[in-house]
Amino acid sequence: MELLDIVYQGKELSIKYEIEDQSECRKITCDYYIYAKNGHKYTIRQSYGKWELLDGVLKEDLANIIIDTLIYKYESKILALCYYDGKRQLIRISNLEYTGQDFAYSLMVNNIDLGDITYKVGTGWEYNLRVKLNAQWFGTPEIDIIIEMIENGDIPWLKGVLK
Repeated sequence: MELLDIVYQGKELSIKYEIEDQSECRKITCDYYIYAKNGHKYTIRQSYGKWELLDGVLKEDLANIIIDTLIYKYESKILALCYYDGKRQLIRISNLEYTGQDFAYSLMVNNIDLGDITYKVGTGWEYNLRVKLNAQWFGTPEIDIIIEMIENGDIPWLKGVLK
């Protein structure tokens, strides 16, 4: 059993939790069991990159804080976690291999392939957003920030651009 430290309504809480037996836990689905002081058990499931309270009833803000903390602890290669229109948005970026480009990166929002960013010597940066998100909350300004982060080496799991 491990402890998950969160801040909820101005109070620091340590919540007991455990992860399902790792021999049973697959990369695509994993259950986290949260234990309340009163003995109640809650199940949070991560499946295909989607996180949700599967079993038990918690206040929505408390459930979101617990899930967000688990995401930051156990997910890798997350560029950002944010909320839009009350829904959790996980923005991921990874290297694209075998594209014919020296520097190519894939962007995902939740489980949606958002598009790619490439860098070509001589022509510079290009991006292709294949999906238009609601109210276009993710667009050119966000891509410019990501490109700057790549150039500065701020995303450690990405292949850096050599200029």
